[in-house]
Amino acid sequence: AMALLVKPDGIMVKNEPYFKQLSKVFDYSVDVHFYDCPMICDQSMILGSNHIDFYHHDNLTDHGVENLLLPEIEEYPHQYLLWRDYKINDPIKDGACEKLEEAIQDQKDNEGIRKGKSEGLVMIIEVEECTISMEKLETIMVDILTEQGYTSIESNDNSDASFEVVIVTDEGYVIARRWPEDDYIALDIHLWGRFEKMEPTRAALVKALGSGNDVKEGSMSSYRVVASGMYGNDSWEEDDKLIGPDLTAHTRKCDPDRIK
Repeated sequence: AMALLVKPDGIMVKNEPYFKQLSKVFDYSVDVHFYDCPMICDQSMILGSNHIDFYHHDNLTDHGVENLLLPEIEEYPHQYLLWRDYKINDPIKDGACEKLEEAIQDQKDNEGIRKGKSEGLVMIIEVEECTISMEKLETIMVDILTEQGYTSIESNDNSDASFEVVIVTDEGYVIARRWPEDDYIALDIHLWGRFEKMEPTRAALVKALGSGNDVKEGSMSSYRVVASGMYGNDSWEEDDKLIGPDLTAHTRKCDPDRIK
């Protein structure tokens, strides 16, 4: 599962002594070690990748980041000066390919079978410098959700407090909490179906809260977490294909005729 968190040509980094464990997951692994670190004495960074062979890759690049501890990059004759360990791992010999094939087959066998749990996704969004009239917030949100294809839209504007708008649909709900005096709105988007709508919904809401213009850079932030879902969703078969890792997209070298 750890390897599926990175792109096919990506790198996983752990800033702790994790070389042995990471070498079981990726085809290439390297231990980059820094000595004489203040307070902690030394520090390891373990890198793993299924695509990048660190030994044959010139991986010392100056990205223009301010350096307070390490020497300038020009002082390193080569990247190996920082290395403490390096390993090329054989997934076939280690039995990783056999386990992967079993997991892929199990995934295929369970396609279309309703699982005993229901998944959901929650996105938390903070939008500052909102320029819309707060009285129009409910109408704007309903219009956007309608345009995005949500169904059975019902809203409940807590107008007495002039604080919260709650909109419930078949696919989930959206809550907006507003602080007009600060030009600030907090949004919760909780979906238990049609998860592909989450990103377009965020983009449309954020744009609308800027009165038709993109909200200024730095005035919006968001994060997403896995949450519980809701049974009875008629899109669960399509949603199930969008949730979790696609094991067939793995990039380990399981071909016996691969180039070593």
